[in-house]
Amino acid sequence: MNIAISGYGKMGKSLENQLITKHNLIIVSPETNTSFEDIKENMDVIIDFSSHEVIKDIEEYLLNKKCSLIIGTTGYSEEENKIIKRISENHVVIKSSNYSKGMNIFLDLISLIQNYDLSSEQLSIKEIHHKNKKDVPSGTALMIKDVLNKDINIESIRKEDNIGEHQLIINLNNEKIVLTHQAYSRDVFVSGVIEIREKIISLIKNKNKTTLVKAYIQAKEDIVFKGVKQFGDKSLYLVIGDFNIIKKTIDDNKNIIKAFHIDIINRNSNLPLLDYSKVDARIEPGAIIREHVKIKDNAIILMGAVINIGAEIGSNTMIDMNAVIGSNAKIGDNAHIGAGAVIAGVLEPPSSKPTIIEDNVFIGANAVILEGVRVCKDSIVGAGSIVTKDVPSGVVVVGVPARIIKKSINIDSNKIKKEGDLR
Repeated sequence: MNIAISGYGKMGKSLENQLITKHNLIIVSPETNTSFEDIKENMDVIIDFSSHEVIKDIEEYLLNKKCSLIIGTTGYSEEENKIIKRISENHVVIKSSNYSKGMNIFLDLISLIQNYDLSSEQLSIKEIHHKNKKDVPSGTALMIKDVLNKDINIESIRKEDNIGEHQLIINLNNEKIVLTHQAYSRDVFVSGVIEIREKIISLIKNKNKTTLVKAYIQAKEDIVFKGVKQFGDKSLYLVIGDFNIIKKTIDDNKNIIKAFHIDIINRNSNLPLLDYSKVDARIEPGAIIREHVKIKDNAIILMGAVINIGAEIGSNTMIDMNAVIGSNAKIGDNAHIGAGAVIAGVLEPPSSKPTIIEDNVFIGANAVILEGVRVCKDSIVGAGSIVTKDVPSGVVVVGVPARIIKKSINIDSNKIKKEGDLR
């Protein structure tokens, strides 16, 4: 899954630590010199723990994209909340000021207070956070206030490194009740976000599989095809869409259809191919590249190459004919993956480390790099070799299993020369 983490503060870094082994991450933050404009591939989920003004950039990125949004940022203005509402009209949006399970239990408990006849003067909220928290009062304190639906006084305190404490104080005649939620680690917020993310993964996993087809139809009268793309007129319709929808329309109109032909593009697929229009690379006919693959500028993908979900191809790298790049494999810059080579993927189990080919590596034809192996920069893998363990930088490995035979600096440069004009 492709996940963009917006914001690289303490929460962003906690999310990165827990998600990096299972998913492809992009950190959008001034600290990483990455903006939403820099993201060329489609993301599945954006998790936002940045600042309230970033919602404008998120809205712009989400235009014409299928992507869910999890919001943990607070301090939104009225206009910014309108932006969130607009986004939610076309995307799954989950927004909370606090994702910890304990806080959600706390909110359920305090909702019971509405059953008692208490005035606003008898209730107060105290929130304590670290000194760098920008919004005052905290978004969680405002959530508590909203649950009680009363104009309650909120006291905000900033201490050195308090992760988060919220108190609801009830003052009665000669009595005082204090309900407190105290967070001792930011992991409680991260685990809540991850739990929601897993629900989104489940939604994606269980979404309807489609069989994409092209249908050529000649008819005696005009036909309207709903839920698909329709071109032409009754003399010859070209219809593109799901097989079940098109076939039903054909069956419903069989008395006025003179002839038809259906070309099946895929079968029961829930993951389309990559949109090449957003890639500044050379991709030859016959290559098969799944959605959520990252291809940097000036890469070359030749005929018959197969690149699976989550793989990354570096700039000026060539993937030769019939090479296979498995899921989540990372190929660096200026590399060459020879014809018929296999770079193993690690889609299952999801916690496995990816296969990594670093910069300036040359992989010979029909070589196989097994799961989780790292081939370090400036190394060469001989044709037909099977690499079962990590390869250090600047060496040549050959054989089954592959073994080091010399330094790569001792190889005739013409044997591994990369033609810049091809890029």
